[in-house]
Amino acid sequence: MAGELICILEQDPLTLQLIAEELEEAGFATLRLSEAAGSLVVIKENRPDLLVLDTSLETQEIGWTLLESVRSDRDLSAMPVIVCASDPSLIQTRSPLLRRPPETSVFLKPFNPEALLKMIRATLHPGQ
Repeated sequence: MAGELICILEQDPLTLQLIAEELEEAGFATLRLSEAAGSLVVIKENRPDLLVLDTSLETQEIGWTLLESVRSDRDLSAMPVIVCASDPSLIQTRSPLLRRPPETSVFLKPFNPEALLKMIRATLHPGQ
């Protein structure tokens, strides 16, 4: 685990800070992004070990579009992604995208930092 890089794409500054601090205290390095514009380039340049993606960025569609871009990108498609969403019905409508290998994990808001940390660890190190 030491130093694994987690990219957090979250538009709410307080939530972004809360998640990043929790992960940093647990020994992860973080890359903090607060808007979708330019984020795919930053993700490609930094090659994080995992992406935590808020689906409600500037508009409801942008987070999902970014996930599609990550899953379609030859260099990023295998990267684990945890999608954070507040509307369970949106998860159902997007299930084909979420099930495309590698399967995308879903974390429902409101945030519980400890539960998210547990999910991140399980995603990065299954079976441990």
